[in-house]
Amino acid sequence: KTWRMRNNGEYEWGDHVELVFFKGNESLSLEQRYQVVNASPGQAVEVSAVIKTPTKPGRYCSYYRLQRNGEYFGPRVWVDIFAVDEQQ
Repeated sequence: KTWRMRNNGEYEWGDHVELVFFKGNESLSLEQRYQVVNASPGQAVEVSAVIKTPTKPGRYCSYYRLQRNGEYFGPRVWVDIFAVDEQQ
């Protein structure tokens, strides 16, 4: 899953920013953390998480946040998946 996020702040994000699993169905996320490229003020960048397809029918939702030096910043982003049993 890829989101396009804009740095609306006054300073660049720096090189130590990660997209981090925040809450929800942890089983969807292949990793807990994903590296994010530096973004200058006003710049939009793409941030991605690798999502695993659920094996059982149901609704699955995972939330992510940007994190720098252990502190969250920016809005949360999420993936919402509805898995169905094709045999039904």
